[in-house]
Amino acid sequence: MKLGTKNTKNTVKKGQTGGNGGKSGWIIANLLIISIGIALFSFHYSNNLDYKASMESILKKGREAKIALFGDGLKRMTREELALYDGRDETGGKLYLAIKGKIFDVTSNPKSYGKKGSYHSFVGKDATRAFLDLCFTPECLSRGWEDLTEQQLKDVDGWVSFYEKDGKYPFVGYVIN
Repeated sequence: MKLGTKNTKNTVKKGQTGGNGGKSGWIIANLLIISIGIALFSFHYSNNLDYKASMESILKKGREAKIALFGDGLKRMTREELALYDGRDETGGKLYLAIKGKIFDVTSNPKSYGKKGSYHSFVGKDATRAFLDLCFTPECLSRGWEDLTEQQLKDVDGWVSFYEKDGKYPFVGYVIN
C-alpha cells in the first residue's frame, strides 16, 4: 500500500455478519410479526362480520344454507335459517330443534323428529314454549319464549339438560335475532 492512500476494501472476518450489521435479520423478524398481526386481525374481523347479507344471497339461490361458524365451531342462525332444517333436501335432510336458543341436531332420531314423527312440528323452530306448555299447534310453536318467567325458564331447563346429556343429539349452535 502506498503512503497516503486508504484501504477501501471491505473485508469480513469469520463470524461477522457483513456490512449491514444484522439488519436483514431485524427486517425479517419485523415482517414476520406484522404478517402474524395481519393474519390474526383478518381472522378476528372475518369471524365477527355480519353474515346476514351473504346468507340471503345463498338462500335466494336455493342452495344448502351455509351458516356462519365462529371460532368456537358453533353455528349462529336466525329463526328463518333454523326453519330450513326441517328435513328438506337443501339442508342435507338435517333436523334441528332449539330450546332456549340452543340448537340441537336431532337427525339421528327420524322416528320421533322426521316428517312422520310425533315431534316433527318441533324441528326447524325454537320450541321452548311448546316444551313448557306441551302445545303442538303452529300458533304455540311460532311464539317466542323471551317473556317467560324465571320459574318457567327453570322448568324448561330439564329439557335442555335432556338434550345436552343424551349424547345422540349434538349441540350445534345458537339462535340469534
